[in-house]
Amino acid sequence: MKRLHELCHPHDPPSTRRGLARQRLAREHELNLRGNIVELTRWTSNLGLSLPDTADLLHLAPRTLRHWCEGFSRIEAPRIRALGRHTARSSRADRTEVLDVLAELGPATSVATLKDCFQSIARAELDDLLKRYRRVWRRRHQHAPYCLEWTIPGTVWAIDFSEAVQPIDGLYPYLLAVRDLASSCQLLWSPVSSPSAEETILALRSLFAQHGAPLVLKADNGSAFIADATRDFLSPFGVNLLFSPPRTPRYNGSIEAGIGSLKTRTERHAARADHPASWTFDDVEHARAEANATARPLGPTGPTPHELWEGRRPITSEQRSTFQATVHRHRQEVNAEEGITQDALLQPWEERKLNRPAIRRALGEHDYLLFSRRRLPLPITKQKTAIIKWGTQRHKPL
Repeated sequence: MKRLHELCHPHDPPSTRRGLARQRLAREHELNLRGNIVELTRWTSNLGLSLPDTADLLHLAPRTLRHWCEGFSRIEAPRIRALGRHTARSSRADRTEVLDVLAELGPATSVATLKDCFQSIARAELDDLLKRYRRVWRRRHQHAPYCLEWTIPGTVWAIDFSEAVQPIDGLYPYLLAVRDLASSCQLLWSPVSSPSAEETILALRSLFAQHGAPLVLKADNGSAFIADATRDFLSPFGVNLLFSPPRTPRYNGSIEAGIGSLKTRTERHAARADHPASWTFDDVEHARAEANATARPLGPTGPTPHELWEGRRPITSEQRSTFQATVHRHRQEVNAEEGITQDALLQPWEERKLNRPAIRRALGEHDYLLFSRRRLPLPITKQKTAIIKWGTQRHKPL
């Protein structure tokens, strides 16, 4: 009876298709159930039990059980048939035309719009085609990004320039931001005269003297960061520059988000001081201090960035040398994968491209960076209303 119960109560989700495709799973379970009952009837018959007696035990009508036994006694196995009225289906050309309209208007198109365009096709079929189109669209456009977790404060910093709304104190048109990624502590939010290598080196020299140097510094491909002077300055400190891929600001998204928050805080402080859109050094520093003292990167009850930063452990020389050796080993592996020899002469952009996976792998190997993946559901947004033509019909996409 356990087998009968499993067949009568399938746990598979129902299909969203029309016609036989929608009923196939249930009909297959019914067919298997009938086949097992027929086998049971044959077994009880060999034991001397009559068909009516077996039907009575199964709470079935004898005529029903006899009909099932006759159906399974044929040479050809019973076929799966859909119940109910036959599902009307339009021609392949009509279905293709519907899909062409959906490709033109997008997955946010409503069934009402399709019905206005194709009045000869049943609404249920249009609904089915729309749902199938949306499933395929989501599958083709789905995105499973990596979620990064920086684990140890002080090991990885991010740096970037940003243009101020107005020159700070009327003199400094740019701001330089430096952020520790594990603690979300804003180490620097300072006005500068230009986004240059000289300003970058001056700022980093001061931060290194105050906090020590990180293992990795994330940056975009701005001229200040790819300059030889910046690289030569960082090399004695054992700092690895991890550059973003070209034209990919989201690769350094943490510092980008931090800059947006700092600008909002700076403007708020300037407005409180009755000089909105005219920022001063005090406004900038107040914004940085406020961000470090009030943000909660680990949740509403977690520590502030300042508390996380103050609780860090200094990076030892042994840690730095071990990490450098790991980066060097992974760089050799990347060279081998790309077929690049040790004495090959590479362009600077090629060096940055090859260093990127090597540093990323080293960060993961030492658990400074943890990776996880999650799927983001894609919203189907509606298009703006517009009168368009399709064939002889005029309709509005909703």
